[in-house]
Amino acid sequence: MKQIILEQDISLRPLRKSDADNLARNANNFNIWVNLRDGLPHPYSKKDALTFIDIVSREQPVRSMGICKNDQVIGTIGITVLEDIYKKSAEFGYWLGEDYWRQGTTFRSASAFIDYVFETFELNRLQAGVIEWNESSMNLLLKLGFREEGIARKGVFKNDRFADEYHFGLLRAEWQG
Repeated sequence: MKQIILEQDISLRPLRKSDADNLARNANNFNIWVNLRDGLPHPYSKKDALTFIDIVSREQPVRSMGICKNDQVIGTIGITVLEDIYKKSAEFGYWLGEDYWRQGTTFRSASAFIDYVFETFELNRLQAGVIEWNESSMNLLLKLGFREEGIARKGVFKNDRFADEYHFGLLRAEWQG
């Protein structure tokens, strides 16, 4: 899998062991952790980064990529292909280092990644769950063409409290890329 160039300085590419320091530096942030599943630990160490890189480096085809600025990892984006009767669907997720928020990087990265996913995988649907306080991600998904499909009331427990989870879906036929 090669690099996907979005702009002169922004790209998507598979993660490498040499990305561990930047990955740990950007992921070790409460404001990122509070919006994601507990699979992303907090604090987030270089050891956590190396473990993650080791896991995703075995994916064929690639399902997780680094979001890079000047070839330095500033976030990640990926899918988890679902199983059984859901095998033509995948969960879509991403995070970006807080220093890079509100610059359009996530939208451009997500658009390119969704193009890649629908070109590479025989999927009909992407879905994403967003915790109620993460309005930026909800707005991003809507801007990408996802539709809000429902709310799991108090369906998640994060940061010692229950919260609603908003569900979004995007069908291959709806993707405008």
